[in-house]
Amino acid sequence: MKFISTASSSANRGTRPASTPVTFNGTIGLFEPAQGYVRPAAVLFANPWGLEDMCTRKFRRILAEELADEGIASLRFDYPFTGNALDEGAETANLNCWISAFSDAAQLVAQLSGCSRIVIVAQGIGSLVAARAMEEMQGVDAVVHLAPVTSGRAYVRELSMMSQVIKEKLDIDADDTADDGLVVAGIGIPKGIVEDLKQISLLKQVSTTRTRMLVFTRDTNPADMNYVDHLRLIGADVQSEIFDGYERLTTNPTLAIVPEAVVDKVVSWIAALYSTGRGQKAANTVTSSSHNGEGFTETPVRFGTNNRLVGILCTPRVAVAGKVAALLLSSGYDPMSGWARSSVRLARSLAAQGISSLRFDGANVADSPPIMGTSQQVLYDISQITDVEDAVTLLRRYEPQAAILAVGRCSGAHLGFQAARQNEQISGLVAVNPVVFEWPEGRSVDEALAQPIQSMSHYYQRLQGGEAFKRLLRGDVDIAVKTKQVGQAVFRKLAAPAVRLIGGMTRRERSVYSGFRLLAQRSAPVMLLYSANDVGLDEFNLFFGQEGDGLKNFPNIARMIVDNADHNFTPRHAFDQYLQAIIDMSNMLSGSNMIF
Repeated sequence: MKFISTASSSANRGTRPASTPVTFNGTIGLFEPAQGYVRPAAVLFANPWGLEDMCTRKFRRILAEELADEGIASLRFDYPFTGNALDEGAETANLNCWISAFSDAAQLVAQLSGCSRIVIVAQGIGSLVAARAMEEMQGVDAVVHLAPVTSGRAYVRELSMMSQVIKEKLDIDADDTADDGLVVAGIGIPKGIVEDLKQISLLKQVSTTRTRMLVFTRDTNPADMNYVDHLRLIGADVQSEIFDGYERLTTNPTLAIVPEAVVDKVVSWIAALYSTGRGQKAANTVTSSSHNGEGFTETPVRFGTNNRLVGILCTPRVAVAGKVAALLLSSGYDPMSGWARSSVRLARSLAAQGISSLRFDGANVADSPPIMGTSQQVLYDISQITDVEDAVTLLRRYEPQAAILAVGRCSGAHLGFQAARQNEQISGLVAVNPVVFEWPEGRSVDEALAQPIQSMSHYYQRLQGGEAFKRLLRGDVDIAVKTKQVGQAVFRKLAAPAVRLIGGMTRRERSVYSGFRLLAQRSAPVMLLYSANDVGLDEFNLFFGQEGDGLKNFPNIARMIVDNADHNFTPRHAFDQYLQAIIDMSNMLSGSNMIF
């Protein structure tokens, strides 16, 4: 079985333009035109929801690109109140909002592609949405179901349990309530949609149309195969395949592995439906437009060489003299909407304060294709600096007088620091939980992601609580790996005084100090935010001391510790402090007053 790693995608796919963004029905879609002459049908994607949606963004992008190469256009989009879609009306929303958006998307892809026939590719909860929408749709020739949700009630129950598991795994108190719906890992579904979902079951279908179906089932979920059996019972033309690699695809956006075999099967099956005869080359042009929310305007954009990157500009509805513009950098392989839609929420909250922003997917992340010839693993790679430079150029076009503030978490914080030291157009930095300021030469990023090192305080707390011994007895811990990690953490702690005394013992350490000195010379303010006990604090302690004594040499740097927050800053109070830090930094830059 072949896999395409989200962290290590094949570079030989070449540099191609990102899909063209379009706005409709309060949401944003991405249209991928057919290459050459088109087949007489287009594909419409029906997304899964929540974490599964985040993990599978790149999967759908690759599917869209492969379909395009076979002469099949496609459209993928966000349901209202998800991803980058608007949130207005969520309080009174029901499932009809999603179904209406899906129906509008079907009309749009037909218009843009010039094709009257539709094939639906649905995953997870998208299968329920598509099934309901199809009751009123015409021209659907086939449906591909990828690990379909067959019972809305069972799905809601599963999400409720998952919510608690994630809270425990993130090691945070539950301060987000689900009174108005369902909240999982900081992402919510409105109550009306939750209640409607409970009423839908694909197993209640009593008749079938001439629509052909391909269902990818999971070995671990008998309900998938039960649905296939039900379809056959009611006379449907259905084929089933095993969804190899489903768990590796949907567990974590940064560790997601896209199963190439599934991509190949989906594309070849759809192409075979239209193996004879091609339509005329599509002549419809696609233009991107803006849409408005409460206090903000969002404009989807493509930029960079050959329009290789896709992003969204968020600007205040009321014109203000642009003094600060925020560059929101993604963490890991999270899509531009951010973990728990944090980048969306930041952008719109900042617009309410008169601050413009740009969020985008870097090359080989989510909806932006990779660059030919660059490293397969883009995290902590120098190639990402080029993405930031292109983003700065775009921001300068829209906000020529504004000071640019780089904002990022984890690997995005690292990228923000490295970009700021190299690009004088970046005037300040807000960095949340940077694990490292500069990646250690020779250290494998893939191995570090698979076996992350924790902070010394984390190991100490686990030992005190006895949880480490329990996991050891259960065989959940790789003793050799953990011993090495603890040893590395101890060595860093012991070496820290010498590092600070001589200004770094290694090339990396000296380079980090050099970067911070350069920012200090430019009077570029830096705010470092950490969750208590985050692994990134070991890096901070190495350079500045546990109490931050070393900051006396860097008057432009401030540090804040946020209690009861995970690495992603998921809890509401952590997000609020993150937002306030950006606003305070923006006020500082616009007023040219150093407050640290």
